[in-house]
Amino acid sequence: MFVTISGTPYFGYLTWGDWVTSTWLDLITLTWGDVVGPYGSKVLANSNPIVRDIVEDRSTADFSILDISHAYDFQKGQYVEIMDTNLDTIFTGFIDTATQRRVTPNGVIEHKLSCVDNHYLCDKRLMAKAFVAPDTIADAVTWIITNILSAEGVTAGTITAPTAIEAISYDYVTVASVLDDLAAYAGCTWYIDVNKQLYFVPRSTYAAAWDITEAGDVLSNVLAESFEVYETNPEYRNQQFIRGGQAKTSLQTEIKVGDGETSSWPVGFKIAEVPTVTVSTDGGKSWSAAKSMGIKGVDTGKDWYWSANDQVILQDAGGTRLADGYLLKIEYYGLYQVILSSADFIEVLDRQAIEYTTSGLNDAVRDDPLITTQDAGLNEANALLDHYAEIGTKVTYSTVVPGLEAGTLQHITSAIHNLDDDFLITQVEKCPMYFEDQDLGNALVMYNIQAVSGPVEDYWTKVFLKLNQGNIGSSIANSTSVVLILKTFSGIATGDIWDYIVADGSDDMDDSEFPSYEIGDEIKYVSMWNGGSEVFRKYRVAQTGDADSGKFVTTFIINSGECNLTWDTLKLYGGDVASDSFGTGDVVYSVANAYTKNSLEALQMVFTITES
Repeated sequence: MFVTISGTPYFGYLTWGDWVTSTWLDLITLTWGDVVGPYGSKVLANSNPIVRDIVEDRSTADFSILDISHAYDFQKGQYVEIMDTNLDTIFTGFIDTATQRRVTPNGVIEHKLSCVDNHYLCDKRLMAKAFVAPDTIADAVTWIITNILSAEGVTAGTITAPTAIEAISYDYVTVASVLDDLAAYAGCTWYIDVNKQLYFVPRSTYAAAWDITEAGDVLSNVLAESFEVYETNPEYRNQQFIRGGQAKTSLQTEIKVGDGETSSWPVGFKIAEVPTVTVSTDGGKSWSAAKSMGIKGVDTGKDWYWSANDQVILQDAGGTRLADGYLLKIEYYGLYQVILSSADFIEVLDRQAIEYTTSGLNDAVRDDPLITTQDAGLNEANALLDHYAEIGTKVTYSTVVPGLEAGTLQHITSAIHNLDDDFLITQVEKCPMYFEDQDLGNALVMYNIQAVSGPVEDYWTKVFLKLNQGNIGSSIANSTSVVLILKTFSGIATGDIWDYIVADGSDDMDDSEFPSYEIGDEIKYVSMWNGGSEVFRKYRVAQTGDADSGKFVTTFIINSGECNLTWDTLKLYGGDVASDSFGTGDVVYSVANAYTKNSLEALQMVFTITES
């Protein structure tokens, strides 16, 4: 094989044409002068550069160069091209690490060079961009090439990914990470070839040059004793958690009681937008007009002040304090962190059967602060489950038959190994192979192949890159940090909260004798009960669904400073008269749930209630 670095050629001893005309006696009597003469000090320490092509990851190349006159200083980022014995280009990329080793007393230097392929161009660039419908995954990939990678010399190869995008955004993350995400979401693979063309295609797009079959217990084109089969998927999961960013609550109403002194009033959530403040002097029978509202530290001369992402509303320093017994009503939209989960229940049942005495659940969590809605989070969770909720099969083998490339699909059939499936070739290692009695001009290249059926595993290069980028979090939490815990429930509503009755003039549709609810009043509060007594209740932060869908998904947040007690039952309350006072409203749903909460826990409770 031949190597070129920044345009300078480095050959493995003589050219193959020179070797062909030599005899073994000639080779034995060669001196350093004979070897180095035609090329100065430009020689490989051996003639066997190792090239590893890896799908969806950095392909690598490793080789050493002898520096007889210690004249070279190789640097990270220098461009490298490697050709095989037929002078076909099999690797292009960049030096990643360069190590010098003194090998003789008179100063001969061995430069050990490790290189990464053109995926390096995606690792070194960041992007900030959002994509929304009607964009497709292909549109997003094309945008990345046009607006970012074109400056690195990358052009578009085949881009085939019509998967629709609902909403997805990236906030200064590497282009490689974005392409990984898009590929997982669309069920595709991506790579940049030796000509700097980026391909983004379904994994079934390109067939391998040849398949493996079994005849007479012998595998075709596979070197003896090299074939191995593994059942593996280090990233397997059948339940996916998504920890997202901040979402806006439904309208929150909090009532505060004056004492003649207090001027600052905390609320339950960080405030998302301008709140409304009104005052009642008659116990809540009537309310004043909305008070003027300004921004803390910016405005002056207002009755009250607020700040975005803050939980305290302040009264103006010159304002009259709320008298003892007067009521202050604060209406606002707050912010809460999105956390949700999705499970592949068929996979869970399969794991239960295989693991015998376990729940069958295999959990994974992903932090994505750009997720701000339940729907977007569920889409991401389901896409990850589609990709990773499968135990994969990996095979490795060696061959001297050329034509196999990473990213192509090879069908492998073997009755002995119980295989009959398409395998994605994920790694091709190429290295020359010589024999003592073989003409060096006809040297073979041995190909060490790795292929998988199922999810593609992360190789050491990608894991190392994730560690450098801080994408793998510590498993040890701060002992004083608050943990947000997701609790999900599903069930059938008590009563028909989907039946809306139009008033006939004599009664209001919200009157208690009607088994129906005004839109928005169906599910309002979650209530904790212990030993038959109500101990706490909290208003919802979000609700989706309607009468037509036959389902409501309602979210409640119990903050770390709230409800730090024990309960045995949860109840949902709805109806016009349901308020934050105990005993008000109609029970919509009830479920036994034993739990003791402490001040280092916050709960996000999501109830999926369907029509009875």
